[in-house]
Amino acid sequence: MLESCSDAGGGQNTGYANPGDYADYILYVPETGNYLVDFRIATEYSNARLSIQAETGDGFETLGSMAFSRTGGWQVWATQSTGLTLAAGKYRLRLLVTGEEHNLNWFEFRLPVSLEEHPGPGSPGLWPNPASGRTTLTLDAAAPSTVKVEIIDGSGKLVYSNRVRGERLVIDTSRWPDGIYVVRSGEGAGRQVCKLLVRH
Repeated sequence: MLESCSDAGGGQNTGYANPGDYADYILYVPETGNYLVDFRIATEYSNARLSIQAETGDGFETLGSMAFSRTGGWQVWATQSTGLTLAAGKYRLRLLVTGEEHNLNWFEFRLPVSLEEHPGPGSPGLWPNPASGRTTLTLDAAAPSTVKVEIIDGSGKLVYSNRVRGERLVIDTSRWPDGIYVVRSGEGAGRQVCKLLVRH
């Protein structure tokens, strides 16, 4: 059902979404690729989830899923993201509720942030990736005594910045929203880049 929304821009949001409920949309994808899906969400629960599906000739195929972090209220809004591979074309998209109740104001698809730097020999490694509670970044053993590490979320916001010493860095991702993050280590011509997927 729809209800009045207190988020920026006002309007209405979907509410009282329980397992088995769904909403269908017509989606046109101009080109095949990896996209970020931003959901504007509000929920009191920590295990609200959606299945993202596309209609096929004999039903719906699951393209991916989204687990939402608790926002602290039914009108306390946050944008949470996940990665999704989409084929070019026009088809019916279904958001199927598979977890606890949540409110949804809007969602949108966009290409991931572009990277000016590209991975090369000696690039940092991340394990596990996807990560839920934490991940370990392995740095280049030949790097200087301290290495600058920055992590940027899908909207371009800096979520982590530090100078670290050693060949490994354990990163706590337990409170980060699901989505794709860009991990940069080093500076100047020696900067290396990799992607991290957080999925709870």
